[in-house]
Amino acid sequence: MGLPSQSKQVGWGSGKSSSGKGGSGLPKAVVALLACGGVAVGGWFGWTMLKPGPNMANAKNDHGLQQASNTESTHGGGSGTDETSTPAMKSGANESTGSSSHIDPRPAQTNNDASHDEAQSDEALRLFPTGTQNADHGADASTPVEDEKTSQTPLVQTPPEREQTPPRTTQQPPRTNWSDPGAVKPTAVLNDAPRTVAAQIQSANDAINDGDLLMAREHYYRLLDNPAATEANCELARTQIQTLNDTILFSPRKFPGEPMTEQYVVDGNDFALSQIVKKLSLPIDYRLIARVNKMRNPDIIRRDQKLKIIRGPFHAEVIKSKFRVDIYSGDPDNRQGWRYVRSFPVGLGEHGSTPSGRFVVKLNSKLVDPYWINPRTGERFTADNPENPIGEYWIGLQGLGESEHETGYGLHGTVDPDSIGQEKSMGCVRMRDDDIAFVYELLSEKVSIVNIID
Repeated sequence: MGLPSQSKQVGWGSGKSSSGKGGSGLPKAVVALLACGGVAVGGWFGWTMLKPGPNMANAKNDHGLQQASNTESTHGGGSGTDETSTPAMKSGANESTGSSSHIDPRPAQTNNDASHDEAQSDEALRLFPTGTQNADHGADASTPVEDEKTSQTPLVQTPPEREQTPPRTTQQPPRTNWSDPGAVKPTAVLNDAPRTVAAQIQSANDAINDGDLLMAREHYYRLLDNPAATEANCELARTQIQTLNDTILFSPRKFPGEPMTEQYVVDGNDFALSQIVKKLSLPIDYRLIARVNKMRNPDIIRRDQKLKIIRGPFHAEVIKSKFRVDIYSGDPDNRQGWRYVRSFPVGLGEHGSTPSGRFVVKLNSKLVDPYWINPRTGERFTADNPENPIGEYWIGLQGLGESEHETGYGLHGTVDPDSIGQEKSMGCVRMRDDDIAFVYELLSEKVSIVNIID
C-alpha cells in the first residue's frame, strides 16, 4: 500500500519536490531516475494485486458471465445438474454427468473439439453394433444413447446389448428351410406304434434333420410296405412323402441320385416344350415341365435354358371307400414296383355307380375345355361354358381285362366342389379344378394305368 502514497511525492516531468523548493535538492538526473523506478515498482505491485486468480475468472462487470463462473465453482467444475450452468455442453451428445440423468459416464470434454468428436465416434461404435449405427447419434442431445444400467458400465467393457445380439442366420449350418411351405418337418413317434414302425419314423426324422430328403423319403417308403404299420402309420407316411415330393420332384431344385428327374439343356433346334416332350418320348404333358420349373409362360423357351425334366410314367389308384386317388410312378406292368407320389380327394358316382376294375387312359381322350352332352337330358355344354358340370379337364378311361366292357367313364373337374367326398356324379371320378389340372399333366394316354378299387 506504500506505492500509491509514494506516487504523490514524486512529480512527473519536474525537478521540484512537493514543498515547492527547487534547485537545492538532488540532481535532476537522479530525481528522474528515482521517479521512473518508483513508477515501475508501483505498476508491478498494482498488477500483482489486481490480476485475475483461479476463482476470479471473467471478473468483468458482466453479471451473466460472473454468475456462470460462480455456479460452476459451486457445483464442482461444471458437473452440476443445472443446464444453464454448462452452456458449452449443449452442442454435444452429453449434456450432463449428474447423478440421476447419466447418459455418458465419462467427464465432459469442452476444451478440445477434435477430441470431443473423436470420443463421440468411439461411443457410437461402442453402443451400436456394425450395420445398425444411428446416423443421428450425437446430433440431438435429447436422444438417449444408453439406458441407466449401461451408463454405469465402465467404458472398457462390452455393453450388455452387444453380448445379447443373436448370431446371424448366415453363420448357422445349412439346414432344411422350415419357413418354406413345401419343406417337410419331423413328426412325433406314436407311443403305441410297433417297434419297427417307431424305428422307421425315427430314422426318417433323423434324415430330415440332416437335410437328406431322399433318405427320409426312403424310410417312409419302407414304412408303407411294413406289414406292422397301421392305417394311421400309413397315412402319416403318405403325408410326409407327398410333402417331400413337392420339393424333390415338383420344384426346380435338383437332387442328384433321384432316378425320376434329370436336367435338359435347350438347344438350337428346340422351339417348344411340347416338342421337347416328343423329342425325349416323355409320358407326361408339357405343362408339367412348366409347373416344375415355375415358368411364367410355357410357350417361351430360350437356347441354353436348363430345365428340370420328370421322366414318369405316372399312374392312379382310386380307393372308393376313402374317396381318394393315389398317384404312383413306375412300370405300368409291375404294380408291385410302383412308388407312391401323392394323393387327392375325389367325388364318386351316386348309388355306388363308379365301376371297379383296371383301366388305361384312352387314346385321344385327354381334353381341355371339353364339349359335353348330358346323356340323361341331352343338354349341351360348349367349351369354356362356366356351367359345364365336368369342368375344364377330361381324362377318358378304357377298361382292361374284365372291365373291358366299361365305357364312357373318366376323371374330370367339377363346378360343384362341395360334392368332393360324396357320391353325386353319374359314375365318373370328380376332382377339384386345381387337382384335376395336376393329374392331367401327370397321366399319359395308352400308358398310364388307373385302378379303381373298393
